[in-house]
Amino acid sequence: MSAVTAVPFLDLSTAFKALEAEWLETIRASGAKGSFILGPQTVEFEKEFANYVGVKHAIGVANAPIHWSCRCARSASARVTRSSPHRGPSSPAAESISIVGATPGVVDIRPDTYCLDPTAS
Repeated sequence: MSAVTAVPFLDLSTAFKALEAEWLETIRASGAKGSFILGPQTVEFEKEFANYVGVKHAIGVANAPIHWSCRCARSASARVTRSSPHRGPSSPAAESISIVGATPGVVDIRPDTYCLDPTAS
């Protein structure tokens, strides 16, 4: 029988060490304002991300709100709404996108951040 080698999916400890002071300050500020969800940091992220990818608007969501975000954005049937390939074509995200009449599409991720790659299509 051969030995099994564990392959880590993502090493967050390295990123945490590099950004610990900034992360903790952001957590403190959000906690003090009680705005850790949909607060000013989210609004600022959405603006910066939209500018970065060259679109008018971006909506930051987690898993469950994708359906409502698509409805709010009034995705049309001709639109392709992109999501992470980790979700897969039969995922709840793809289903939510389809329900509002859009076509689910995947965009590759950046290997250094594991975030969607805005230059990929």
